Amino acid sequence: MFAALIKAIVPSEIIVAEGTGGYSTKPAWLGMEEFESLDGGDDWDSDFASDLVGCTLLVGLTYVDHEDRLLRRQQLFGTVLSVDSRAGIVIRQANNEEFVIAPALEAIEAASPGIYQLADENEAVEDPDFTAMLTIRSPLRS
Repeated sequence: MFAALIKAIVPSEIIVAEGTGGYSTKPAWLGMEEFESLDGGDDWDSDFASDLVGCTLLVGLTYVDHEDRLLRRQQLFGTVLSVDSRAGIVIRQANNEEFVIAPALEAIEAASPGIYQLADENEAVEDPDFTAMLTIRSPLRS
């Protein structure tokens, strides 16, 4: 099971997750008393969370090792199905698969109009409603 600590780095590069390894279908932040927001506060914007449901969200994920060396990048987009301060943000992708990201509302910004080409696929999204950039840090393994 993946036990993790999620903390903020810089608001423009968003989430760092450190854990003990392994794999779980549960989001890494479950089991924590509360998710630490990016700005250090613990305010949850219920109105914004509700407004996200049904919107298109484009997500950029950067995976780094414990020394911040780039491992890989991933981009995905889809329709936000649900937003919960504990369960995360559930996104339904075009292939009908669901993907869950951390409940970091501060990481989400209104997207500028345009066509966004996904770097690792022959896929593009036109005029998404919002974007989010997240960084996931692997733990140091002994």
